[in-house]
Amino acid sequence: MSRLQLPQVHVPRSRHLVLFEQEFEGLNSFYWMYRSASALMLQQSEKFARTTDFLPQPEASRLDISCGEIGVISTQADRVARYGILVQVITYYEVYLTGVLSDVVSTRWPGSRQVTVKFRPSDLPNGELNSYLKAASVASEVASVIDESYSRRLARISNLLTSCGFPEPQQSADRKMLVTAACEIRNCVVHNGGKVDHRTKDALESIFPALAIGAQFELDEACLWKLLAAVRDDARAIDFAIRKQASEKRVSRSAKRRRALARRKAENLAQMHARRGTNNTDEL
Repeated sequence: MSRLQLPQVHVPRSRHLVLFEQEFEGLNSFYWMYRSASALMLQQSEKFARTTDFLPQPEASRLDISCGEIGVISTQADRVARYGILVQVITYYEVYLTGVLSDVVSTRWPGSRQVTVKFRPSDLPNGELNSYLKAASVASEVASVIDESYSRRLARISNLLTSCGFPEPQQSADRKMLVTAACEIRNCVVHNGGKVDHRTKDALESIFPALAIGAQFELDEACLWKLLAAVRDDARAIDFAIRKQASEKRVSRSAKRRRALARRKAENLAQMHARRGTNNTDEL
């Protein structure tokens, strides 16, 4: 997968992005371990009659089938693996968004945006009402963005960041389209077993024109990694937009300190020369 290239900044990745990328790499390792095991199994199946002839125990007892059946099962298993990887990455992506946007809203508190908060009067604490309302407001505002329709969510994220004083994330039309598509496919898998329905067809027809309602959504490997790369890069772009402002402030403060230090050194040097000149005059 190609990786979005971003300039170096002087602020490290957020803890939310670090966790997201760790989970992403873990899924990547899992997928290729599965694919390697599957390839070896298909290779060995050509030499034996049943899986119990070459698989170790106790795994063999759990998959006691003829080697002729492996090809059919392998095709289905590959689809399930790709579905599972996509669903997990989108889940981790939404966890990342919730965490990083919650930090943004909290650090810019109190904001001027209107927030709708729902609560039970019985949930109100006896004390620290302000803290309770802040937490509820932050959670409600972030949830309204995360729960937005996939086609509008990225725009809502950009709007939230800019309204909090951050720059707009570095986006492209192609990446936005792929991130939205990945989320829609995830919805199709989770809520419809991967069967194409009217929502899926309407949302994805521009990218997958051959979709047929009722058919299984075929997510091939090349498409899977293209979609996941877009999701990963979107998380990185959002994180970069937030860190860039802090980095610029840090660089500005560092430059200010260097200028002040240089000014003090110049003043000290001038004073030292002045003292030497006075001493030379006294000797004459």
